Amino acid sequence: MTIKLPILLAVSTIAFSISTYSQAKNLKIIEAKPLAFEQLQGTRVDFSSKKSMTNATLSVTGPNGFQASVFSKKGVPSLDMQDFGSLDDGVYKYEIKAADHEIIKIRDSLNNGRGDNASTFVNKSLSQSGHFRVIDGQIAHFDNIDEQQSRMDQ
Repeated sequence: MTIKLPILLAVSTIAFSISTYSQAKNLKIIEAKPLAFEQLQGTRVDFSSKKSMTNATLSVTGPNGFQASVFSKKGVPSLDMQDFGSLDDGVYKYEIKAADHEIIKIRDSLNNGRGDNASTFVNKSLSQSGHFRVIDGQIAHFDNIDEQQSRMDQ
């Protein structure tokens, strides 16, 4: 008696699905807390943060090659996008990269030729990214999508 190929495929697919499900149910979803809270106003990109950070870089990119980047030795930097050129309507992306005061052990320390002077610890790195929209040269706010929808329905 020979097993037909379609039956064999169906049985192996079901077995794989059960195995994948049992592995997936053991995964935990960790909800990340924001590094800093957006305070977008007019053409300014500002952030407030309770987290102490150093060597932070804020980068913003947008339509038609818009690029802006600022650095702060302590705290989160802010910028006025007008200082970097004209603002075209569209979606802009920001990214914050910084170092935390928390020190972590380097997992795989390489032989960098420093001998006893080689560091086995490093500051924990932090990052956050997001996006916003510019309309008529100003940052647009969409605080409550439901409220926007209800206004459109009226």
